[in-house]
Amino acid sequence: MRALFWILAAGAALTAPAAEFSARLNTRLTTYDSAAGSEFSATVTEAARKGDRILIPEGATLFGRVVSVRSVGIGFRRERAEMALEVHSCEVPGGTPLSCTAVVTGIDNARESTTSNGRIRGVLAAGGPSGLARGFWRMPSQAVLHRPFTRLIGIGTGGFAPAFSLGLMGVRWAVLRFPEPEIELPTGTELLLNLTSRSDGAPEFQAETVRFACARNYSGLPRDLQRPNGKPTDDIVNVLFAGTREQLTTAFAAAGWVAADPLNRRTFVRMYHAWTSMKGYPTAPVSLLTYDGREPDLVFQKSFNTVSRRHHVRIWRVPGRDMWVGAATHDVGISF
Repeated sequence: MRALFWILAAGAALTAPAAEFSARLNTRLTTYDSAAGSEFSATVTEAARKGDRILIPEGATLFGRVVSVRSVGIGFRRERAEMALEVHSCEVPGGTPLSCTAVVTGIDNARESTTSNGRIRGVLAAGGPSGLARGFWRMPSQAVLHRPFTRLIGIGTGGFAPAFSLGLMGVRWAVLRFPEPEIELPTGTELLLNLTSRSDGAPEFQAETVRFACARNYSGLPRDLQRPNGKPTDDIVNVLFAGTREQLTTAFAAAGWVAADPLNRRTFVRMYHAWTSMKGYPTAPVSLLTYDGREPDLVFQKSFNTVSRRHHVRIWRVPGRDMWVGAATHDVGISF
């Protein structure tokens, strides 16, 4: 664990630093009602670094504008929503203005994708599991025109009578609803960015790192985890925390993490529904893993608008100490 302190220092001018960093949106942006030219701001949560130099420090405020917006609407003109953003300046802690530019390279744990030029693309509503069940495809071709009608209305209709097929199609449209295709980025959304330029003569920042000596006392702890049947898993212990349970819970809550639900039939059904409808499930359960034969004392996670991608960490207390070991993982997919 470490703490970071930012110190203003003189530095050489850089015009194209190309440094990756992240920021948290302070302004709600959507393809519903955000117009081109609208201004937004975001707070830097991970500094932009170039080697050992810090170009934009943590805590700085970014300012930008919406370049373009394309809404899906009723879906006749386009299938995907799109939004382009640009960052044009920032303000470092203490109120010092700084001219810089940055492009969005991604949204943390989002179902949306981002193009190479920073354009955010929404999901294709008919491309998810519910669309497949209705007989839709991502890449239509002329072969679709030659398919029997009963095969165009979904999976598994086989050679049943047309009346049965029409009824089945009606049930699918009523039960398996299309996901919302518009882009909605509420305040708190984590943006991943690339710093593309910084004004000449801009200051650099230095990070002073303070490491906890107590970490050396726990370097010999086991790192392997097991499944309930005793088989090993790829997950390992990779973080160490110091503090009481209350301090740990408070710190994770302040950072936007939430406790995971227990895994049972009800939460499994909810998780499956979130997957088929391409929605988020912020408190989705995690699979059970054990450490030294014990279940986790705490499980926290952080996600955005899809159940398929999330950060999560399982935490066990070191017996007799206010020390905790954790196994942190980033999920990038899900399967049933």
